[in-house]
Amino acid sequence: MVRKLTLGAFVALVLSLTTVGVGTRSASAEVTNNTKFTATITLTNPCNGLLMTLTGDVHMLWYTTPEGHTIMRYNARYTGADTAGTEYVVNIRRVMDHDLWPTMFPFDDLIVYEGVSHGKGENFRMVRTVEDWPGPGSPAYTVESVCRG
Repeated sequence: MVRKLTLGAFVALVLSLTTVGVGTRSASAEVTNNTKFTATITLTNPCNGLLMTLTGDVHMLWYTTPEGHTIMRYNARYTGADTAGTEYVVNIRRVMDHDLWPTMFPFDDLIVYEGVSHGKGENFRMVRTVEDWPGPGSPAYTVESVCRG
């Protein structure tokens, strides 16, 4: 019985030593920033052009992929009103993919805004995208908006 346990422990040790250095790069992402904070933003309603002032909670999560990309994810829930007094809840999801971090540019960016009116205002969905954006002075984001009222 002792001999079987010793042999089993020896085999386990050999296997663990022979796999050292194999697959040392983790298949999972390394979290580099995980923060929650409150923020106030202004946003133009794409349906009526009115400015909205919104305050809410933001969850920011940055991580590095095994391929070396830095992904920055933002999820936020804001509440506030437009200049006409109509109240809104706006959820924002953003994903930025930096190929060469810590170099800021180029990067891909996807921002989805979903606004729900608590009055007579229109509900909206706005999506802003850009791929391999080289930086300021470059062509702007592509913006698609859908208004539901």
